[in-house]
Amino acid sequence: MNLTAEPSARLNGRELIMNTLNGLSVGIIVALVPGALLNQLLKALLPVFPQAAFFLTLTGMAAVLMAPISAVCVGMMAGFGFAGLIGPIAAVNGYGNANLMNIVLVSLLFLVIPVTLGYVSNYLFNSKLSYFDAQDFELDYS
Repeated sequence: MNLTAEPSARLNGRELIMNTLNGLSVGIIVALVPGALLNQLLKALLPVFPQAAFFLTLTGMAAVLMAPISAVCVGMMAGFGFAGLIGPIAAVNGYGNANLMNIVLVSLLFLVIPVTLGYVSNYLFNSKLSYFDAQDFELDYS
């Protein structure tokens, strides 16, 4: 299984879907399967080893990492590599040398503008257009 695509290779629809599914399956296997096995073993030991509850909490917290791990695996399968992580760093040097003005410009482009647009879209869709309200996000366990 090739984890990176050729930079010049153009993927057709079938290859794109297969790379996405392969990346998701690798992320699920890496994040969920070890936690599920460890959870079952620790639940069996819980009556005689009550301190195992701490490790059960840790494995539950590790299961939250499934989405980022899957996203990284899908990105690697698509051939992106770590370009998304080093893109802002490379952009500082792309504007010339790494002086204070370029650092401020890059932090504005990669941090301030996306956060501001997030708040503006939340205000627009929540308050003005009423696309969703607080009850949409409530969890019902019954």
